[in-house]
Amino acid sequence: MRVLCLLSVVLVLASGARAQGHADWATLTGGIGAGLPVGEFIGPEWQAEPGFAIRGQSPAYGGAARGSLLVFEAEPQRENLPGILVLVSAVGWGASLDVGTVRLGLGPELGVVHMRFEAEGGFTGPLKNETEVHVGLVGRLEVPLTSHLQAWADASVARIALADPVTLSSLAVGLSVRVRTPGWLQDVLR
Repeated sequence: MRVLCLLSVVLVLASGARAQGHADWATLTGGIGAGLPVGEFIGPEWQAEPGFAIRGQSPAYGGAARGSLLVFEAEPQRENLPGILVLVSAVGWGASLDVGTVRLGLGPELGVVHMRFEAEGGFTGPLKNETEVHVGLVGRLEVPLTSHLQAWADASVARIALADPVTLSSLAVGLSVRVRTPGWLQDVLR
């Protein structure tokens, strides 16, 4: 934990040094890729399956403002339990640091986890959906492939406010495209 705190301080300081020469909201980056929950999600009764991840970000305030969505299924490991479709949405900001052509980032995120319980397999429980808030930390790595295309990887950990709070750790990798933000949209975002 101390290492994460130290890395956060270094990235924030490095971002502040870059902020004066960096135009906020000048570009928009959208990406899609594979997402994978790591470890147990809500207990050994469900196995989290690989899913997909969507993310968007833009330079803002010396770092990057970002939004993300992770979608995956948790399959029951015993009879009479429902499968769960899980949607994890988040917004956040992260400090970033360029190391050669690679960009590293780290920052907090806040979001909502929506779980839809499937009614298959004899599940007759009254709960069909559940939505809870989460707070987390996300680290990212971006490698440019062309002037507009980049490969990315995210690692995140989020604490979900269920009756018994749980932690969701996940990894995501994919490709993203960066485009210039239209002037009218830059005006709205600023």
